[in-house]
Amino acid sequence: MRKLYVIIILWASISLSLKSQADKLLDLSFLSDAMINAAKPEHRVAAHDLFYSEFKKSLESEGSWSNSYTELEWISIKQPADKSFRLFTWQIIAAENDYRYFGFLQTQNGMLFELKDDKDNLDDVEYLSLGPEEWYGVLYYEIKEYSVEGINHYLLFGYNGHSKYEKIKIAEVLTFIENRPIFGTESFKIPKEGSRDDVRNRIKLNYSVDGNVTLNYNEGLGIIMHDHLIPRMGQFIGQGETMVPDGSYEGYRLVNGFWVYNEKIFDHIYKNAPVPVPSIKKGEKSMYKSRN
Repeated sequence: MRKLYVIIILWASISLSLKSQADKLLDLSFLSDAMINAAKPEHRVAAHDLFYSEFKKSLESEGSWSNSYTELEWISIKQPADKSFRLFTWQIIAAENDYRYFGFLQTQNGMLFELKDDKDNLDDVEYLSLGPEEWYGVLYYEIKEYSVEGINHYLLFGYNGHSKYEKIKIAEVLTFIENRPIFGTESFKIPKEGSRDDVRNRIKLNYSVDGNVTLNYNEGLGIIMHDHLIPRMGQFIGQGETMVPDGSYEGYRLVNGFWVYNEKIFDHIYKNAPVPVPSIKKGEKSMYKSRN
């Protein structure tokens, strides 16, 4: 079976160069499925390496903007309301506790940026602005466009599998400076009485793998909303102390160009979030999956 899987991947590699655009997309769909769902880690990595190379060629090809790439059901594809760009991100589990993230940002005017996951080399990421080559790798599950002084900003929400014990969600603001994407502007303000406000580039939530944590934009309330997390001893051998939701909610409201922190959104403590967690749409099915 292992030899058969390798042969199929090699066959896909050869056939991609000989097929029509429609057939190439079908082969990319096969490879994207294999890189997520193959049972053996080495097969997932092999399929991904080929997928990445061929997908990049496809995005670089003339007329690629007109391709929806909806055939790639294991890839998250996010586009803002102004349709000025689109984000392709995905996750592979290369081995136990080895979660890898990849992506491309393609603009409507023909620019393509490879997103290089550099999170292992980033400290204090809540305070960093990052370019495509030093991206904090996540699978983006939502995008919210808004304007500050007539300039478009894009609020991104992402998920990182991190480890078998702990998961991460982030919110960051994407802007463009001289047509270059910058991930994480100074956008999140935490007021400090009697001292300077704490201004951050990114919201980052680390939480236990058995926790169901919300981080998203609530259209009805007009706020970024997330669970309040408290420390707890882990439920798994070797986990140690971890963070879990306590049933209350925190948020950020847009004020004078900053998302300003509110410690408590509701007086009542809910057993469940009053808004749904981000739906796992087509292209996001792998977001909460785990595989050794």
